[in-house]
Amino acid sequence: MNEIAESFSDIASFMMVYISEAHATDVWPLGNTVCVNQHKSIEDRIKAAKEFIVEERKNKIPLFVDTMDNVFDENFHAWPERFYIIQGNAFKLIGKPSKEDKGFDKEQIVEWLEFYRKEQTNKINDQKIEVQL
Repeated sequence: MNEIAESFSDIASFMMVYISEAHATDVWPLGNTVCVNQHKSIEDRIKAAKEFIVEERKNKIPLFVDTMDNVFDENFHAWPERFYIIQGNAFKLIGKPSKEDKGFDKEQIVEWLEFYRKEQTNKINDQKIEVQL
């Protein structure tokens, strides 16, 4: 995601929200890939989020932490992973893992952002034409 965020920083701001651990070792272990217990306090969640940034992903995108009541997850059905675009007052879901391979194709995000960039460029060019007349 860092590369996508850098490539489109001229038209979009990026953020991530760390929610409850999808494959907590003490709840739903997934081998050695995730070694985090389910968060029992906000301090646990913040600690796990920091480890995610520094050790796992070298994440450069601002990361926020959901509440222990999982308010963000409850409202936006973010588990296990979702990508939204916020435009004005609207949230648009543009990506989620497929049921077939459980993975996520980040190309959906890139395609939407490229479309949006082109749309914005066309608006700017239309304004330039109006001024020149």
